[in-house]
Amino acid sequence: MQGLDRVDGFESLAEHTELLAAVGRCFLLPDQDSVLEGVARAALPLLGGVCVVDEITPAGPARLLEFRRDLRTWIAPTARLAGITKTEICTDNHCPRMTVPVSGSRGQIATLTFASRNDVYGCAEIALAEEIGQRLGLALENVRARTTLNQALTDRDRFISIAAHELRAPACALRICVQTLQRDKAPVSDKQARVLDMIERQERRLSSLVDRLLDLALAQSGRMDLHPETVDLCEVVRDVVASLKGADPQEEPPIFVDLPEKTTGSWDRSRLEQVLTNLVTNAIKYGAGTPISVRLENDPVNQRIRLEVADQGPGIPPHLAETIFEPFKRGPTANQRGLGLGLYIVRNIVVSMGGSIRVEARPGCGATFVVELPVTA
Repeated sequence: MQGLDRVDGFESLAEHTELLAAVGRCFLLPDQDSVLEGVARAALPLLGGVCVVDEITPAGPARLLEFRRDLRTWIAPTARLAGITKTEICTDNHCPRMTVPVSGSRGQIATLTFASRNDVYGCAEIALAEEIGQRLGLALENVRARTTLNQALTDRDRFISIAAHELRAPACALRICVQTLQRDKAPVSDKQARVLDMIERQERRLSSLVDRLLDLALAQSGRMDLHPETVDLCEVVRDVVASLKGADPQEEPPIFVDLPEKTTGSWDRSRLEQVLTNLVTNAIKYGAGTPISVRLENDPVNQRIRLEVADQGPGIPPHLAETIFEPFKRGPTANQRGLGLGLYIVRNIVVSMGGSIRVEARPGCGATFVVELPVTA
């Protein structure tokens, strides 16, 4: 490298462009250290024998990176380089040095320095280093913002998990108290019986909300627990439908099932019950009292099953067909209570089993949720 005021200070303009492309690929790396080291590896030895990145922090100057290909090249200390605010070319201890500012969207955040024992820096090298500095500044801002966001998401998931566990203890105590009162043979008035029944319903609702919050934390952290076992899905469907049928058939919509004789696979039974319960409950809630059908098909060729839960209610507008699977999103009936987590958790359970879920619906024509699962989760 000779200090010439022309692009052919490098072997060719193509070499200049190739270096910038290599540096750009480094900006896709996941963390700050990887980005900085990748940039240094790409830029050396074309720009010298050593590369450092320095910044001013609240605690004082700090060196973010020192990457060397030449152990004998001298480099100025952090205190000298971190405060440089414009491009500087000089010789330190007989070693030519080039320092350029690293700027982001809100101004300078660091300095980028190259040093060499034998070469001098000309206009071509300066222009290239300044270009790298500008791109590096935006890359550092992005990776720091991403790190901050990931930490915030981790803290949020930890808070949700802790809060749910803390809520579970009083909910359990409340359930024990209710069960104790229900087993008590002492007579109670109609008013007391109604209050006790209300407490029991609210306790069940609280426990359900706690379970949803715990599942939300698991789903968002990618840690959905599964315990596969040999399961007859037809039996699971019958049990869930039976548990959801009300004591008075006149108050609940009819639920029809269309099942093969047997559908055996390796799945997590409790999670399958959770999926079915949520889908059938949604059909009851949003189906406007119309009949509900649960249909199961085997596909022995592809070793998969297809489960459909359909209602004949008002349906789902096309623009909501995907958003209803997102957290805290709910169906078109705004007056329904709930956190809007059910379908989000259902999708995560199905995906964690290697399957897929979608909804087939048109306004006024009902909604059909289709779950496809491999026989072995």
